[in-house]
Amino acid sequence: MLKWLKVIAYLLMTAASVPALAAGSIYSVTAIRAYLYYADTGEIGKEDITKAPDGALFNTVIGEGLAGRPSNTTLLVIEISGPSFASKDVGTLLVKAVVDDSPAKTVVLERSVDLNNYYQENRRKILIPVFLYQTGSLPITVTATLKGGKDAKSMVSVLRQKLNFTGGE
Repeated sequence: MLKWLKVIAYLLMTAASVPALAAGSIYSVTAIRAYLYYADTGEIGKEDITKAPDGALFNTVIGEGLAGRPSNTTLLVIEISGPSFASKDVGTLLVKAVVDDSPAKTVVLERSVDLNNYYQENRRKILIPVFLYQTGSLPITVTATLKGGKDAKSMVSVLRQKLNFTGGE
């Protein structure tokens, strides 16, 4: 009897800690986080810069603003949620980053990640790391697109996040 109570308690705690999925979707992109990377030490900033107030990412390339020291690279962490990642064909994550202030909307990143290599039987989310180079002076919009495979019923989930980098004299 005590064993069953422990199992039920575990299931309730696990279910409560999982983010809700969009209605009708099986797998979805549920978050895009971003952290400054410091090339001089290999450190990754502790603050998610997607939540930084306006002006906080001013001239990070030379160490101003929130950066505190030079940073021109950003670690993106893309969160994918679903019922299980023990599936054989979850799909592919496409990550694209575009400089907002350029006339031609310059693409600075296009990356494809096969999610079938991220086996997690008892987890309802995975975190995919992607480095974005040459950041720190211009605003960038990151788009994460999940193109579901056979086991994800070929669905598509898209999430966009703006990184409010700015620069100037």
